[in-house]
Formats: sequence, structure tokens, C-alpha cells
Amino acid sequence: MKKIIKSRVFAFVLGAIIFGSIGIVSAYSIFANDIEYTPKDTTWKKSNGEDITNVKDAIDELYSKADLADNYDNKTYIQDGISVYDDRVTILSGGYYVDSDNVTWVNLNLKFNKSLSSDDSWLLIYGLPNINKEIVMTDINNKYAFKLNSKKTEHQKSNISFMDYSQTSILKDEEITLQFKY
Repeated sequence: MKKIIKSRVFAFVLGAIIFGSIGIVSAYSIFANDIEYTPKDTTWKKSNGEDITNVKDAIDELYSKADLADNYDNKTYIQDGISVYDDRVTILSGGYYVDSDNVTWVNLNLKFNKSLSSDDSWLLIYGLPNINKEIVMTDINNKYAFKLNSKKTEHQKSNISFMDYSQTSILKDEEITLQFKY
């Protein structure tokens, strides 16, 4: 018995139990909403207008803003003005949405009516709200590259085109989703 008590393994296990218990008790007794918080920027408030007074409120507010920042599911999309050249794809769902900050969210679920490649055929979806630059994006599975082109003349609107730089083709009846914002 004396041999076990003098053992380094026994001492290590006993120490781990004691200090682990102290850590658990300390962590349990200090909650994020118990820690007072006074931000230097007094205009920082919760979404409902209340002041942020503790760390829990601050973290919750950050999570809610981050969740809304890239959430494509909580938007009401429209397809007004969107058209597809030569009916090469069918828009199964989605469209575009312009938020209060004038950011255009695009969420298009597409089904291809024709196989596309740079040698055979190309895609042109037009009628999105105007943009003054070009953006390159991929579908949500990062398989195909697309480009959002800026309007060329006052009468043209921004359009999406398929880019076949990697020599990939999109096969007939394939479904993809494009999600991006500008």
C-alpha cells in the first residue's frame, strides 16, 4: 500500500482529480451573463434596442448578426425580369432579393435543359439588378465557375455566364445552386 501512495502515477491522478474538481466548480459558478459589461461605444445595442450589459448579451448579439449575414434561407426571392437565353436552363426556385442595405442576394436553383461547354453551348442568365463590376463565383459545390457581368449599355442589365476554364461540361438534367451576393 505504501508503494502505491508513493507512486508518481498515483500522485498525478490524485492531482488531476483535485485540480479538475476546482476547475469545474469555478467554471460552474461563473456564468457569462453574470459578468458585467460596459461597452465604450454606447450605441451598441441588441437588435430589439435594449442595451448590451453583459458578455452573454454581447456574444448572443454577435451570433445573431453572423447568422443573418450569410443566411440565404430567410429571404423572399423574386424572379421578375430574370430570363434565360435560349431556355438553356430552368430556374427551379429562388431568384434575387435586395436588402435594406442595397445588397443583392442571388439564390438560384437551376436545372440544365442542354449540356453546356465552351465548345458546344454557353449559358446566359440576365435581368439581375445592375452591378458596375464583374464577379466570379462557383456553384455551392465548387464544381463549376460562373461570372456575373456588369451591364454593357444602359439598356442591358447584369447577367450570369458559365465559364469553362477547367474544360468541364455541365450535363443535361444536372441541377446546381448558385448563391452569392453583391
